[in-house]
Amino acid sequence: RGPTKQLQSEERSQVAQDRNTPGGLSCNSVRASFDPPRLALGLRAPKTIRQWLPLFRLRVGPSSNVVLDAPYVDERVRIGKGASGIRFVFVRTESADADAWQRVVERPAVSLRQVGVILLLVSAAGLGRVVMLGK
Repeated sequence: RGPTKQLQSEERSQVAQDRNTPGGLSCNSVRASFDPPRLALGLRAPKTIRQWLPLFRLRVGPSSNVVLDAPYVDERVRIGKGASGIRFVFVRTESADADAWQRVVERPAVSLRQVGVILLLVSAAGLGRVVMLGK
């Protein structure tokens, strides 16, 4: 998720040369900026209860900028090409499950401070149980 900018001819040539991309890059090449990756843990539940269940989401890295190329695009299929020349095939779908990622993106991330507090509380609760069991 983030902004994209179509690459001009000179920039495509330079990127292809820098990365030794077989066959160069097509006019469909873009530079994309991505938000930091997120790790999300939650429960899969019926839609009626899902809105009440907490979703643990943690950012696990920095944001990134990449060059993406799609030498073939139509209404149904997009073929992507990585810097090394590897191909990726994406097929359009109408499945509602294809939008499940949006729930993760829309929820606020858990901060490292919050994780620390949670771990501290869980540890304290566990220690309290050990002490009580030991009596």
